[in-house]
Order: sequence, then C-alpha cells, then structure tokens
Amino acid sequence: MSQDSFYRDEVLVVEPHGLDRIKEAERHGTLTGQFNVWFASNMHLTTLVLGALGITLGLGLWGTVLSCALGNFLGALGNSSCAAMGPRLGMPQLPMSRSAFGYRGNYLPAFLAWLGYIGWVTVDNTLGSQTSQQLFGTPYIPTAVVLGAATIIITVFGYNLVHAWERWLTRASLVVFAALTAFALFHGAGPAAAVVKTGTAFWMAFLLEFTIMFSYTVSWAPYAADYARYLPSNTPLARTFWYSFWGMFLSTTWTNALGALLGTLAVAGGVIPAMRTVAGVGSMVIYAVLVLGSISSNTLNMYSGGMGGLTWGLPLRRTGATLVVGVIGVVLSVLFGGPQFIKFFQGFLFMLVYWVTPWIAIITIDFYVFHRQGLAYPDPREFYRLNGIFGTMRWTGLAAFACGIAVSIPFMATDWYTGPIGKALGGADLSYIVSFIVAGGIYLAAGRATTSPVVLPAQGGE
Repeated sequence: MSQDSFYRDEVLVVEPHGLDRIKEAERHGTLTGQFNVWFASNMHLTTLVLGALGITLGLGLWGTVLSCALGNFLGALGNSSCAAMGPRLGMPQLPMSRSAFGYRGNYLPAFLAWLGYIGWVTVDNTLGSQTSQQLFGTPYIPTAVVLGAATIIITVFGYNLVHAWERWLTRASLVVFAALTAFALFHGAGPAAAVVKTGTAFWMAFLLEFTIMFSYTVSWAPYAADYARYLPSNTPLARTFWYSFWGMFLSTTWTNALGALLGTLAVAGGVIPAMRTVAGVGSMVIYAVLVLGSISSNTLNMYSGGMGGLTWGLPLRRTGATLVVGVIGVVLSVLFGGPQFIKFFQGFLFMLVYWVTPWIAIITIDFYVFHRQGLAYPDPREFYRLNGIFGTMRWTGLAAFACGIAVSIPFMATDWYTGPIGKALGGADLSYIVSFIVAGGIYLAAGRATTSPVVLPAQGGE
C-alpha cells in the first residue's frame, strides 16, 4: 500500500482492512472516540426499559438505580479491559483469543459471537422499526428495510464512518436526554417510586435486576477492541480503559435511572407514553433520537459481526462478511418481527451470552498476566498463522472455557432454562460470575508454557 493510500481519517472511504493488524502509519483517532462509541450505543429504548423493569420488580426508585449502577459498573469493567487491548495489539477483539484457544480452537467463541451478532441485529432492527411504527405511523416492513439498509451502509464504509456516526449521536443524545431528564425531574416521581418488597424478597429482586444489567453490559466485550485498534500503539492502556469505561457506565446508568424515574409514573403502556406525559410535544424529538439509537447500536453489531465471521473462517472480505450479517439480520427482522418472536429470540440470545464471561476471564489473564499487558506476545504475525506458535488447538484454554460454562449451569436462569440454584434465587442469574471465576481460576492455575517472550513491535501488520 502506497503512502498516499493509507487509511487515516477519511470518513467516506471504504475501510480496506479486516482482521489484519493495523500498521503504525495508519493509526489515528482520539480517546474521545472511545467514549463516544460506548456512550451513543447505549442511549436507546432498551436501556430505558431495563431501568423501568426494576420498578415493576418492586425495588422502588433508589433500589432500581443502585442495582443497575452496580451491574453496569462490573460489566463496564469487563468491556473496558478488552477495549484497552486494541491499541497495543492493533487487531480486532476475537482474533486475540487465538493465543488462548489456538487458531482453530478459537472458532468456537468466534462462531458463538457471530450468532449473537446476527441475533442482536435482528432484535435491534425490529425494535427500532416497531418504535417508529408505533410513534410515527410508518409501515413496519419498509421501515425495517430502510433502517437496516442505513446501518449496512455505515458498516460497509467501516471504522471511520462508524466512529463519526457514534460521535454525532453522542452529541444529539446528550442534548435530548438532558432535556428529557429535566422534564422528568420537574414532573417528579410517581407513586411507584416507593419500595414494594422488603427483606429477602427485596434482595432477590435486587439481585435479578443486577444480573440483567450486568449480562447486558458485559456482553459488549467481544466487540470492544474492534473500535480501539486504530489508536496509536503507545496509547496508555489506562487511558483507553477509562475513556471506554465512562462512556459505557454513564450512558447505561443514566438511561436506566431515567427509565426507572419514568416507570414510577405507572403510565399505561410503559416508558414511551410516560415520555409524552413529561415532555409533551417535545417527546417527538426524543422518539426520533430513540429510533436513530437503534442504528447506533446496530452499527456495532454488524461491523463486529463481520469480524466474527472472518475469525471463524468465513471466506469473504470484511465488506462481504459485514453484508452477510446485516442482510441475514434485516431479513429475519422483516420475516419474523412480531412481539412473540422478539421475546423468543431474546431468550435465545441471553442463552448465547453465557460464553462471554469465561471467555473474558481467559483472554484478560492471557493478555494482562501471561503476556505482561500485551508486551510479551511473540511476533504479531503468529496470530494469523494456522500452524504458528499458538497452534491449532490450545487445550488448556478450551478446557477452562468448557469447565467454566459447565459449572455455571445450575446457576442459570432464563425463559429457556433455569437451574436449581437460579430457581432458588428467584430467577437471579449468577452463572456469569461463577463461570468467570471458575474459567479464570483454572486457566491461571494451569499456567502457560510459552517460548521466550518477544516484545511486541510498534510497527507491524499483515
């Protein structure tokens, strides 16, 4: 690639890179972009509704806010630990775990992630289209096609346009949600703000709301480094960590708290009509930003979905792999976009994310402990060699991964399956924490046999 064809700051140039490591000459962007990506992608209807859920569980306003904030805090820690790997290694998130699972062994988490990406594209496109249909009277199928096509266009252009879109929506969301918050505070909390449950029942409900928000927030981790890998390789890990952390924690906690406050009004129909109650005619602008928020979230699902497909061996370029994820998700949202399908599909997706926390435990130990914050990896080209130093299969990582999931099964609690411990906890799901501890403990205890470490060079790529 010649000097004048380097991919730098051009927004309307199709990104030429896929899984390959980004050379230092093409590193660009700012840490503010890390805040924007994770802030904008969570300022939407889903997080508002999840906040209002705590009110229906009987936690009251402050119980709901505290449980959501705690779940978001821990989930954002996991996501940001992965985002910080991006500048150091300069590659997307999922290929990094070839170091722990081997080249082909890594197909398992990559394929699970790919299924999840398609699923969330379907759900987010359906919810955005249904919201537009309900609020503005637009017909469902054309709306689903238009929203899906707009998202596909952004993700096909790639990294720079994704960041530009999230930057714009961060600014819009700050203004609109600040106004909605002011309207809601001026209106005041409703009768459902009081705590309904007490004693053990309260703590069971608190734990349930916590696990819902933790599982939502931490499920972004397999995406995280994808949006930081173009930053200069000498970007301090701590700065990448904290910019992404605050973007995610503030957005999810703010919208959860606002959703809870709106939920206390106990307006028939939930959060959306409650916005109209407090904001009046101004609610139409808020609704429009909520619809655009579905695109913001879905750009990450589609873009990283392409990366997931490439990681498990989909024989396409990045643009083709992105199109596959986008088209499948949009077609599913058009064909099966009814409310019962969404409930069914969300249950399926929550089952899928059970792999995320044991994966995070293994990859963070591999990066931060075994390879000294990414400085002790061998030549980065080894990540792309089928028979390289990481091998085809790394059985220690795979065994730790499998054991973490297996031990956590009794703690699971979804509409599809509830284990005995999950049932005893009233539907609160602690399996994510159990699998994280078990998988991480096994992988750490087993140690890692490696060749002599080689300091990762700043300049490199495929």
